[in-house]
Amino acid sequence: MGIIFKPGRKFFCTKTYWPEDYKPVASFDLATEPSVEMPQRFAKSPLKLTLSAMSNHPPPPQLPPPVTLHSSTFLNLIREGHWEYVERVGATGAALILALTAEDKVLLVEQYRIPVHAFTLELPAGIIGDESGHEDESHASAANRELMEETGYSAEHMTPLCTGAACSGITTERVTLFQATGLRRVGTGGGVGSENILVHEVPVKSINAWLKKRSREGVLIDPKVYTGLYFLNHQED
Repeated sequence: MGIIFKPGRKFFCTKTYWPEDYKPVASFDLATEPSVEMPQRFAKSPLKLTLSAMSNHPPPPQLPPPVTLHSSTFLNLIREGHWEYVERVGATGAALILALTAEDKVLLVEQYRIPVHAFTLELPAGIIGDESGHEDESHASAANRELMEETGYSAEHMTPLCTGAACSGITTERVTLFQATGLRRVGTGGGVGSENILVHEVPVKSINAWLKKRSREGVLIDPKVYTGLYFLNHQED
């Protein structure tokens, strides 16, 4: 069975998640077609196709130039019009890594996060281009570096899955989710500097129950973990 959409919005099927490759392959104007069923072949390929709701948004507001309110070692606080947000100093983005071992175990990291005053479970991740000596590193290289630092594993291949805003209401940061394949252990992990990261290797077949158990114990589960599991569960045949 396909996907049924309600009237009033126009949807486009696009080939990939990357804006530069935005080439619609089908469109349905739900204002004139009150009930449209997506072809089954589209629904079967979530890694190759995405749906973009195209509504009649007004143009972006005309805003005064951004003003830097405060700068620190790692962040700039900026006001643009009535909005305040932060940007990372020297960073070109962030990498998030979905890594699966040869034993079908997902690599997760646990650490205490000061802003939320709680332990969190996350996919391995890190900032791109903000460290001395790594200013010009590619996103894929940064992803592999962070994977090694946090988990002790290196990947033979890093495949980008999607890119999106980290938290569009508060930061300019954009995150790229990578799938790491061809893993081999090269160290102990645990992070660098003041990081104190606990590495978990969780079997895919029991990961949902394991995450529910950890959540009941008071650990905050980063929702991006479930994004990674979505991609893991919708691999192409």
